[in-house]
Amino acid sequence: MHETFKFLFSCRYASVLLSLFALLASGGCNGDNLDFPSQGGPSATLLQGVAFDGPILQGTVSLEQYPPGSGVLASGTTDQNGNFSFTAPMLDSTAVYVLTVSSGKTLDLATGNTLNLTQGDQLMAIGTGQDFSGGSLSITPFTSLEASLAEHFINQGIAMSDALRQSDDLWSGYLGFDPLKTPVANPTLGPTQANSAGLYGIALAGLSQMAYNIGQTQSLSPGTTNTFGLLIQLQSDLSDGIFNGLQQGSSTPLSYYGYSLTSDTLRKNLAAGILEFLWNTQNKSGLTPLTIDGFANSLALNTSSLFSETPGASAPDPSAPTISVVSPVVGQYYRGTLTIMASASDDLGIGSFLTTSPNLPLSGGSLDQNPLTTSFNTTSVADGSYNLVFTATDYAGHTASQDVQFSVDNTPPTISNLSPTNDQTLTFCAGITESVTVTGTLTDMGSGPNFVSVEETAPTATQLTSSFTISSTNSTTGSFQFTFTVPADGCKSVTYSFSLTGYDNLLNSSTIPYSLTIEN
Repeated sequence: MHETFKFLFSCRYASVLLSLFALLASGGCNGDNLDFPSQGGPSATLLQGVAFDGPILQGTVSLEQYPPGSGVLASGTTDQNGNFSFTAPMLDSTAVYVLTVSSGKTLDLATGNTLNLTQGDQLMAIGTGQDFSGGSLSITPFTSLEASLAEHFINQGIAMSDALRQSDDLWSGYLGFDPLKTPVANPTLGPTQANSAGLYGIALAGLSQMAYNIGQTQSLSPGTTNTFGLLIQLQSDLSDGIFNGLQQGSSTPLSYYGYSLTSDTLRKNLAAGILEFLWNTQNKSGLTPLTIDGFANSLALNTSSLFSETPGASAPDPSAPTISVVSPVVGQYYRGTLTIMASASDDLGIGSFLTTSPNLPLSGGSLDQNPLTTSFNTTSVADGSYNLVFTATDYAGHTASQDVQFSVDNTPPTISNLSPTNDQTLTFCAGITESVTVTGTLTDMGSGPNFVSVEETAPTATQLTSSFTISSTNSTTGSFQFTFTVPADGCKSVTYSFSLTGYDNLLNSSTIPYSLTIEN
């Protein structure tokens, strides 16, 4: 450096001022002897990405070298979409670092509610300087679990680089993508694709849905159970390196508001939460069970070393839903107000229960309600045969359908073929009491004839007994008869009047007057 200063002093009065660059290029004044620092790489690392449970708003993202506690190297704040971007001192590519997200708020995916992060609520990501310098990062509950597993491996004496690699392999194999380096598509904002980003968002939404369902089971207000609270229990479960519902060194099952954790929490139960979220009104992704079922089942059926062997892996919902129709009953006739009563059930849950008809004008064209109880005025349609089609779709997209055929009959039966005929005169005059038998036919083309009621209205008012026999060859017709007595009265002429009421099997009825003149 001494020679350099001598050179600069001797050159300051040169007749032509040259830039340092030109001076060096020309070699003047022994410029080759200048001792400048060598040109190096960047002196800082840009850290950028997203903190997402739903999006973490106004959260603090802190960088520390592993193990945490040695001090924050750099920090930044998330925006309204959970995005962050800040610089840190140049990271050692092989050293291990931790990113922690704390404070702020989160938009709960299952409910749309804004939840404040409280003390202890945090997301984490672990990686080398090279991992953190390689582009956009995602910090989520899954990277938090990935960090917990890596820490378990480190505590087991595994080299940090190997611990990170093993944890990353397991979680990337479980999800089908790298949770740290895969972007997250928010399923509540609008249409997404069934790619890694879309599946990542749906998986996080399923976790939120599962936490929400735990609260609903216990009748808790929305937000009481959430992903952060469930995450703490999942991290405790993973403290022994495996999801088995137990914390390391304990035989007491872990629970969260009455929900007992098992190896199925992040398999069958998460898959169920994903499929249920697809039917949630918060879901704007456009993704359906048809496009997601394979991903959900891959989580549910995962048999990696992340999970204990008991219970065995199983799909969240392998079977179709069950439909129960109370009314109408297949083949039955109905009159007046028809009560429609039906329901659908499923091990996982019912996404939709749709009631339609090809020939009955339902209000709005269809009904989507489970259980369903409604009424329909059958007098608004003609007598005849109708169908109601009940279709249930469960959260997994399995469907079941039941077609119920029934008939409407609001038309009363008719009385005919009376013998003796109406208004006929019968003469006896034998000085004895006579018996008169009247026969007739009752016809009904709908539900069928049932019986005839006979009331004598003159000369006295009395209810008479009648008999009815359905035809053995034609179920729409039957014969009836009744008998009344006529006392001897010096062969006087007396009018006997009756009211004949015919009923069908739905008790639709019609009444006609009938009279005979008797001379006895």
